[in-house]
Amino acid sequence: MGAELFGVCAMDETILAERTAESVVSEIDLTRCPYISDSDLADARKMAELHVALFSLENSVRRHIEKVLSVGLGHNWWDQAASASMKRKEQDRRANEVQNKWIPSRSSPLYSLDWPDLVTLMRKYEDLFRPSIGDVNFLHRFADLGNLRNVVAHNGVIDEPMQFRRVELAIHDWIKQIG
Repeated sequence: MGAELFGVCAMDETILAERTAESVVSEIDLTRCPYISDSDLADARKMAELHVALFSLENSVRRHIEKVLSVGLGHNWWDQAASASMKRKEQDRRANEVQNKWIPSRSSPLYSLDWPDLVTLMRKYEDLFRPSIGDVNFLHRFADLGNLRNVVAHNGVIDEPMQFRRVELAIHDWIKQIG
């Protein structure tokens, strides 16, 4: 039985790499999942669209922060810019990834931070971000989006069309301001 189990675990990595979220969902009959209705699946698809938008915005913000701080503070920008709590959060999350090897590792310390931490870093180094952001009050839009982002990230459902527009407007403004 050990050899059979090993054979299953040692599946061809190229086959696994070709699987996408779409193919996984299409191959699983989610209607058989206990307590999940057709309405739940429709909500999940709707929220997946919003997740793509928030993913793009959040990661654009992260990359902008990394660019601005590395240019403004140098190669060791993280050591200088991050607060003690940010560093502790990053260390704890990396330690979890080392211990639980199936969890993908983060590519940058910024991917260990939460949404409010990103805004805090930009506000802390307002002078460095002013050329791209202008007035630091521009960032209030992203602080406000944090709650919507958390609903999506924790598999909640947003029903109000205005909330979708709020995300769309924030992305539009970010692109216009930074892009």
